[in-house]
Amino acid sequence: MVGDSGLAVGNVPRVNGLRLNAVDRDLDRVVGVNLTLWRPRPDAPRLGGRVIGLAAGLQPTAGALDGMALGLGGVSGERQVRGLHLGGLAVVSGGELLGLGAGGLAVVAGGSLRGAHLAGLAAVSDGPVQGAQLAGLGVVSQSGMSGAQAGGLAVVAEGPLRGVQAAGLAVVGGDGVAGVQAAPVAVIADDWMRGVQLSAIGTVAGEGMLGVQGAGLGLVSGGTARGVQVAGLAVVSREDLVGIQVAGGAVVASGSMTGIQAALLGVTARDRIRGITLTGYRTETRRLEGLNLSGWTEIDHLRGVSASLHHGVETQTGLAVGLVNRADVLRGVQVGLVNRAENNRRPFRTLPLVNASR
Repeated sequence: MVGDSGLAVGNVPRVNGLRLNAVDRDLDRVVGVNLTLWRPRPDAPRLGGRVIGLAAGLQPTAGALDGMALGLGGVSGERQVRGLHLGGLAVVSGGELLGLGAGGLAVVAGGSLRGAHLAGLAAVSDGPVQGAQLAGLGVVSQSGMSGAQAGGLAVVAEGPLRGVQAAGLAVVGGDGVAGVQAAPVAVIADDWMRGVQLSAIGTVAGEGMLGVQGAGLGLVSGGTARGVQVAGLAVVSREDLVGIQVAGGAVVASGSMTGIQAALLGVTARDRIRGITLTGYRTETRRLEGLNLSGWTEIDHLRGVSASLHHGVETQTGLAVGLVNRADVLRGVQVGLVNRAENNRRPFRTLPLVNASR
């Protein structure tokens, strides 16, 4: 070897060329190829140093690995791993893990995980995850996640979740979910949910929803849900529903509804429904404006057209068609078997077929 260049055998700290060693220690900088037969001793101090080029062996290890790292057992970078990294068992970086890599069991980053990575069991990062990651069990980030990720069981981000994610059980975003997410059991956002989210059992947002959301059983929004929401059993919002909401059981809002709401059993809004309401059994709200088709209607104030077997209304403005129609104050027309308007004079308060008042 001439100076630091050429072929080095043993623990030579600085090499430009080819370095061959049994067990690495006292590593400073290798530019070229670093071939190591065995991994560093578990009780050895931090190896440090940097390899730029190819690092190969049972478990190539350095403070930083830049380029290509191939390990029969694994690849380990104390501070950073960048480039192409393949480990028979695992690829581990104490800091950033960037590039293209695969681990037979796991890919782990103490900092950010960026690029494209494949893991037999899990891809885990303490920092942000960006790019494309696929793991047999799960992809997990203690921070945010963006790009395309898939896990056999779960995809979980403590921070915001953006992009396209799919999992065998659940997809969870701790600080909002946006994009396209799907899972057989649940898609959950601790904050807002935006985009397209689908699950066979439950879709849940801690704040609100915007876009298209579907669930085989229940869909729950902690805030206002806007767009199209469909559930096999129930669509529930702790605030308002705006758009199109359809459920096999019930559509429920603690606030108001605007748009088209349909349910086999009932549609219930604490404040107001404006638009088109279709229910097999019951519509219940304080104020309804628009078109209502229901088996049983209990409304404080009705303005528009309603067809129901039974109407129980405080103030009706418009047309009500049903078997039994009752209004405390009628400003319109009732058509049915029994029609009662409390504000009409006797004997016109209760009439068959048709009753009217202004």
